[in-house]
Amino acid sequence: DVSLADDSETLVTVQTNQISNIWIGSREDSGRARQITSGTRDFGPVWTPGGKIVYTSNASGKNDIWIMEPDGSNQRRLTYEGINVRPRVSRVGQHIVFSSTREGSMNVWRMDLDGGNLKQLTEGKRNANPEVAPDGGWVVYISFNQGNGTLWKVPIEGGRPVQLIGPTVNLPA
Repeated sequence: DVSLADDSETLVTVQTNQISNIWIGSREDSGRARQITSGTRDFGPVWTPGGKIVYTSNASGKNDIWIMEPDGSNQRRLTYEGINVRPRVSRVGQHIVFSSTREGSMNVWRMDLDGGNLKQLTEGKRNANPEVAPDGGWVVYISFNQGNGTLWKVPIEGGRPVQLIGPTVNLPA
């Protein structure tokens, strides 16, 4: 919202700052959840097989993928170029897949849990919302390259993508 004063010399507007934090709690003691991040926009947490938490945060000034211990300690940024969101961790192996603009347009990338061995898995105008198959061998994602979202899969090691179903789909699980 913006409004100018009658003399057009002064305006009034609203600035919104979104802050979201990650909390952790147990099923047995759900009333005692505790906040483990603070003061930034943190979202999309997922567990690693080793019990760490991978998430998106804008603590660096833009959305990047981070990893931390379950108590919130040892927060470490894993991505540094482009905008990086929606991490997913393979249940087998040691990979994180995510959506990134590091090469310009939004595509699906893979990296090791330590942030190394980056590999672009898709190419195009917009490929996003990855999810790792339970066997760890495939990544399914949504492609908007031809308009409406279509569901595709690509090997987690890279290779030729295969279309699974046509429009309109979003957020595979």
